[in-house]
Amino acid sequence: LRVRTAQDGVGAPYVVRYVPSSPRLGGQPGITPKAGITEAVTAVLRSDRGQPQLVFYRTALDDDTVVDGRRTKLAADFTAPLAYMLSKGRNRSIDIRSLIRPYLTMDQAGLFQFSPYDPAKIPIVFVHGLMSRPETWVSAVNELLADEKIRERYQFWFFLYPTGLPVWATAAKLREEMDRFRTALDPQRTNPNLDRTVIVGHSMGGLIAGLQIRTGGKNLWKQFMDTPPEKLDLTPQTKERLLRIINFGPRNDVGRVVFFSTPHRGSDLAVNPFAEFFARLVRLPFTIAQRDMITIRQALRQELRELFVAPANSIVFLRARSPLLAAILNLPMRPRFTRKPRRPRGVGKDSPPALQQLTAAPYHSIKPQPQGFLSVETWGLPGHLFTHFAWQDPPQPDYFLVCHRRKYPPFNQPTPHSRPCQLKTASFGPP
Repeated sequence: LRVRTAQDGVGAPYVVRYVPSSPRLGGQPGITPKAGITEAVTAVLRSDRGQPQLVFYRTALDDDTVVDGRRTKLAADFTAPLAYMLSKGRNRSIDIRSLIRPYLTMDQAGLFQFSPYDPAKIPIVFVHGLMSRPETWVSAVNELLADEKIRERYQFWFFLYPTGLPVWATAAKLREEMDRFRTALDPQRTNPNLDRTVIVGHSMGGLIAGLQIRTGGKNLWKQFMDTPPEKLDLTPQTKERLLRIINFGPRNDVGRVVFFSTPHRGSDLAVNPFAEFFARLVRLPFTIAQRDMITIRQALRQELRELFVAPANSIVFLRARSPLLAAILNLPMRPRFTRKPRRPRGVGKDSPPALQQLTAAPYHSIKPQPQGFLSVETWGLPGHLFTHFAWQDPPQPDYFLVCHRRKYPPFNQPTPHSRPCQLKTASFGPP
């Protein structure tokens, strides 16, 4: 956490922590098992009929109060609850174990909350990428909380999963978790804010997020075989698992999907010898019987049989020009969803050529672009705005952005402790 997101005002900022067993968390479906749930509060000493009272305000819900007949801002620290949660967890953004031994962390997978559920706010679900964890998103959430309008309108959830799993299986798990949250929080499906959920995915997490707005079933298996999976002679366990990850439809409760550096067409990094070595180390929590593997391979079209690797773990899935990824792009999206690639603000026809090369094409590689930006797209329904983007600096760039007095802020948005970004020219790396 490089920036402390806080505001000046009356009172003293505190952090309230609800332990996982707290009765106050009844009905909350995404309690982190170690940290519980935290939120920012502000203590104010008031007088009631001459008697002093210490009143605590939940500043995430309302960050002002009336003092001497006037609306006054409360002092607040929105970074402290995040820092406390990090101190109670593993506090690392890289997780090799969940990549090569996903069966060891299967019981930890799920959708979790940063704070108590607020029915008046739209959820943003963050999905991390390969060999990563939700801690990757904490800095981004911290700076998003600096924007008052974002605090008023959005709440933040994160999805944790073993990154060695095949993308199909992880996408099915996310669908199950979002169904579980909806059943717990709004069983009658009457809250319109839950129908405007935003899913934000980085790298492989973007592929998982994208599958939430696409239609599988026949649209998927017809790209590989002519025989319906239901008619294949498979063991009951394999058939049930296969149908679970193949048969899916677009979620009606997702209003927008944001992709950060998502390899929609695969990555060359996933086909080098180092990646091949890691792919062989991955041990999935399930196996496919040899007889079933032969049955599935024989059902595939002739030109695809040599490409079939079962089960395809996440590294195999991400290979450049993978037919699995091409199949995803061919799946129909939810009606009215549009694609909106994002460019940094201020980048246009008069900008340096290196920056103008940002295109609307889907991102083909996980590697940084020469100009230092990562491809960002947002797919969503008309009228749903979510325009932030991210970037990273390459070695010795021709151009770079200086924001917040450091190299790589998560978002090009001024905060109470930051200044607008400026484009600089250099023959050396940023200071």
